[in-house]
Amino acid sequence: MNNQSDNQSYSLSPTIDTEPEAGKEEAHFIPDGRSVPIGNIITWISDSWEIFKQRTWLWIGFVLLYTLLGFPLKHIHFFFAIILIFVNFLLSAGVLYSCDLLRRKGSFTFGDFFAAFRSRTGSLLLLYLLALGFLILLLLIPALFLIDGSGTGISPGMIIAGAVILVGWVLYCMASWFTPTLVMIHGLPPFKAIRMSFSACLKNILLAIVLSLGAAIVMGITFLAYGGLLVTILSCFIFICTYVSYRDIFFDKDN
Repeated sequence: MNNQSDNQSYSLSPTIDTEPEAGKEEAHFIPDGRSVPIGNIITWISDSWEIFKQRTWLWIGFVLLYTLLGFPLKHIHFFFAIILIFVNFLLSAGVLYSCDLLRRKGSFTFGDFFAAFRSRTGSLLLLYLLALGFLILLLLIPALFLIDGSGTGISPGMIIAGAVILVGWVLYCMASWFTPTLVMIHGLPPFKAIRMSFSACLKNILLAIVLSLGAAIVMGITFLAYGGLLVTILSCFIFICTYVSYRDIFFDKDN
């Protein structure tokens, strides 16, 4: 994991902390993560809010940019929509990088949200295509169970389709929760990052289930009740929370 020659080929941050703050012990990276109490989710939310408050106007600027890029999705050709979603995916990776800069250097700029456009772009593209392919497959497989010719009401095929989507969504979240962070900050190959993310979530399976289902439910209700802007704000907060949870699970010291 801590491979010096691999790290030298990248321009972003190193794989482990090399400059701990005065009076603090250096945090050591745990390749497959560690198990943490489920109550830590409260700390993650609290710490994420503190990060948001430190650079409020920059985060608001990001939310506005993310909203403007997401607005034309339903008005453009499917092919261009896929490209635009990838642009948003790169911006989310920039949020993770900005959080890391804020922790290490105490500051970041609006331009740091675009860090993924300058480095790790190829790895993130592969990661995006893998995620897109899995989600499409997740929607297509349950459709096979719905072609049963039954009339109205809840059929066995609908129950199976719902179970497949539910389990598939949890597995997807486990494989992808930490993956962009591991690729963006550590420069890991996508498949290795996916394995490490899944392993870390498996060690925290109850947390993984709560986060994956909770995020989907909260964002779904928020979208139906308040519309897309508040969903974008929640998305930004979830990106920050992803970084905070990564620091807690993949490092043995809070640094």
